[in-house]
Amino acid sequence: MSNIYLHKLDSFVETVLIPEYTRGGRRRQSADYSRVRAARDRAHRRGDRDTARQLRKQLRGMPSGDPHDPGYRRLQYCRYADDTLLGFIGPKAEAEEIKRRLAAFLRDDLKLELSQHKTLNHARPHPGSAIPRLRNHRAAQRLQGHQGYPAGQRNGQPAGPTPR
Repeated sequence: MSNIYLHKLDSFVETVLIPEYTRGGRRRQSADYSRVRAARDRAHRRGDRDTARQLRKQLRGMPSGDPHDPGYRRLQYCRYADDTLLGFIGPKAEAEEIKRRLAAFLRDDLKLELSQHKTLNHARPHPGSAIPRLRNHRAAQRLQGHQGYPAGQRNGQPAGPTPR
């Protein structure tokens, strides 16, 4: 029943909010990343393998895109039953504006209230984040297996997937 009722929310987010708050095809390249990449390329052309290797390692730890690119915004939406997740890449002020507009839509059109104590305003998807990453959770499940046995074994015999 909630899927039928919340279809209006899906439509509002997909037709109004996402087109309005998503812009830019790609982030512009980070100036620091470009500088290190150019130094790596020069070292590679000179045949200096050690320097090129060190610079390549340094590049792997750097974002290639500019995280503060003013022309790049992304709003993503995911809903499962009555749980909703909106992810926004952009300034916090715009994220707050999206939250206000969403709360107004829920209140005015659907007669629902946005739970303030369940609403996160500023979460980051990294270790220690308030939002668990499903990919990491599934990897931990695969490593542990069922009831502490190594993955793929139960009583010393190969086992199929176990429901959780």
